[in-house]
Amino acid sequence: MSTLYEETLVRLTKYREMNHLSQEEMGNIMGITQSHYSKVEQGKKMISGTALLNLSKYNVDMDFFLTGQETLVTELDDYLSKCKSEYKRELIMLMVWLVNRGTNMMNKVEEWGSVDYSREVELLRMKERNGEIRDSIWYGIRKMKHLTQDRMAKLLDINIKKYRDIERENRIPDAEVLVNLYEKTGILPSILLGEEISNLSVMNLIWKEFTPEIKKRLLEILDRAYALFEENK
Repeated sequence: MSTLYEETLVRLTKYREMNHLSQEEMGNIMGITQSHYSKVEQGKKMISGTALLNLSKYNVDMDFFLTGQETLVTELDDYLSKCKSEYKRELIMLMVWLVNRGTNMMNKVEEWGSVDYSREVELLRMKERNGEIRDSIWYGIRKMKHLTQDRMAKLLDINIKKYRDIERENRIPDAEVLVNLYEKTGILPSILLGEEISNLSVMNLIWKEFTPEIKKRLLEILDRAYALFEENK
């Protein structure tokens, strides 16, 4: 068990105590029994991918929970919080497009310096196209790292069968897998937990690097699109 995963368990316990929840109540939130939850806190059982998704429904920030890194908040969060639920996916897809456009604009004016978010942008695009392409985002990460499935499994400290199931999307990655990936590559967990997680961490990370002028131009487009969503209310 890695140090970062041990810290995740500490944050889990703190969350329960701060919200005055019993282990049984916390188990209900995560979809497991009190006995199972008790073993999770003790590090005897792993936090499963399903338990993570259940926990995320209670507005738990998965990136902070799993990595300890404070989540950035930008103007994008304001738009998402005001958007009706049926339009959120379309809005997020638009935001991915805007972030991609913003990176192109930054590249043209050579404002990035030593910062390179090309990997994050491509992963965002893969996530939003997931229903349209054959390969999973895990396949994309592996190819970006130039790794075989066997070497990817070793990087994550899991067996090859488990990794293949994750890459084929037959298994939701558990907390330790996501923590290991973050430690080895810096990829935030929220981008790998499916459409259920409407977390803007990765986009906000890139957005904060844009110049004020580029942000202004992109927000003008976002305002026009958001006005169309409002008209459909």
